Amino acid sequence: MDYYVTWTDRDVNYQEYDDNCHMMISPRNVNKSWSSKKWTKFPKKIIIDSGAIQYIKDKRFPSPEDVLNRQLSIFGEDVPSKLLTFCSPDIPLIPYKISKTEALERIKLTIKNAEQYFNLMEKQKLYKNYRFMGVVQAFDPETAYYSSLRLAEIGYETFGIGSLIPLSARGDKQLIFRIIEAVIEAIGTRVHIFGITAPGLISKLKKLKVESIDSSTPMREAINGAIIYSNPFRRCKFLRDTRSQEWTRNYSFGEIIDKLESCICPVCIEDPDRLLLGGQKKNINWKAIHNYFHLKWEIQNEIIEKEIL
Repeated sequence: MDYYVTWTDRDVNYQEYDDNCHMMISPRNVNKSWSSKKWTKFPKKIIIDSGAIQYIKDKRFPSPEDVLNRQLSIFGEDVPSKLLTFCSPDIPLIPYKISKTEALERIKLTIKNAEQYFNLMEKQKLYKNYRFMGVVQAFDPETAYYSSLRLAEIGYETFGIGSLIPLSARGDKQLIFRIIEAVIEAIGTRVHIFGITAPGLISKLKKLKVESIDSSTPMREAINGAIIYSNPFRRCKFLRDTRSQEWTRNYSFGEIIDKLESCICPVCIEDPDRLLLGGQKKNINWKAIHNYFHLKWEIQNEIIEKEIL
């Protein structure tokens, strides 16, 4: 199972530390003035979503054509073939308190948008250089199965499942798994899960043979001053951090440590004490890089030595 790290143009360039970096980018998280020329190298794979989560907050949704044009504009044409996977425009089922009628309308509109988007892609023959992912919106196994089949009928060959983050936040793991299982039953295991890397879900997702998942966990935890360790997975804070006790109360699974553990991530190999520094953005970045490697190792269960440059 592959891990895609969520990236914004204000984040550290993880691909400079990992040749096998996979990245998830949302158009609304990248300034229109940003250019990939600022990168010294590309990640191995990139998924670009439609920006749906941000659009629903604004209560406005661009047309499928506008979504596609914005996705294309982020990198332009000067990118390696098949590097980028574009996600179809969807309407998230968020917040979950919306009525069933409203949820069904959003599912129908998501499928309609996906079809228009796919037709635009075919008309412009973009499939020669890019991959395309159909986004599934569903609130139960039945709507998940239906949505997946419809997207497959349109012509999509890979699929992403959205709107699962609220279910994860409220601890409804069984419904998450039932929705994923319904999608897999409909179209196979060519499935990406958006925004979920909770430790309690990873092993089950592996068993389901889900292809990939993504999250912003490395940077989010770094901003909170947290350090991630793998095998077993732990979120930790250093004892001398004055916010540690409050953080532990908010994260019941958090762990306070009084010394750093042995680690062979690029940051710790060079100078592990950088993980103890706070305040400046560069110090947050050191934590984010460290967290990225440990989360990736936890998800992919790889031999660590192969990951180090």
